[in-house]
Amino acid sequence: MMFKWKISGGIAKTLVFDAVIRENHSNKAIATRHPIERGAKPTDHVQPELPIYTVDAFVTDSPITETIPEPNSGVKGQAQPVDGGGQAILFDGLVTRVADVYQEIITLMNSATVIEIETGLRNYENCVITSVDAPRDSTSGSGLTMSIEVQQNYFVDTEEVQAPVPKEPRGKSKKNSGQKAAEEKAASAKDAQKANTQRISMLEAIGQSLGIGG
Repeated sequence: MMFKWKISGGIAKTLVFDAVIRENHSNKAIATRHPIERGAKPTDHVQPELPIYTVDAFVTDSPITETIPEPNSGVKGQAQPVDGGGQAILFDGLVTRVADVYQEIITLMNSATVIEIETGLRNYENCVITSVDAPRDSTSGSGLTMSIEVQQNYFVDTEEVQAPVPKEPRGKSKKNSGQKAAEEKAASAKDAQKANTQRISMLEAIGQSLGIGG
């Protein structure tokens, strides 16, 4: 299992742990608790959550490999034969691999660096580290077991579109609804008064033609 990411300038970096003790691939979906109408698409009522990958990884200051490049210090080590037919890892300087790897993981998390993860089951892209636990006790020695939680994110593209022209210019004040109702009521009263005046004039004209009135 390894982590991959890029730093400024597009330079690729890789971090490989000495051993993977345990890993967990978590995928969940949230389903609505409300009744679903028959014939409706299930995808409208079930939303998948973001995948979560958790790994318990082990690192040590003396990994059993032929060549061990240190992530930050530049210290290297090689397997060399020793008396008695065995082999030992000889380093060309002070070894701080455990501290360097731990600090690298913390930096990746705090800077929200997007990483890729390769595992034996599946690969993850566009991931960020969300949690790091590194318990130590009297039996830890020069090794460190870290529990790392990673969340995979989905990136989308946005598109700019032309906004529709509003029917009324923006910022133009609208008439108060109460004022508008009062104006309509006044206009209606004015029309009624005009009609009543015309009716009286017609009655007077009829009365004069019949010799009624003065």
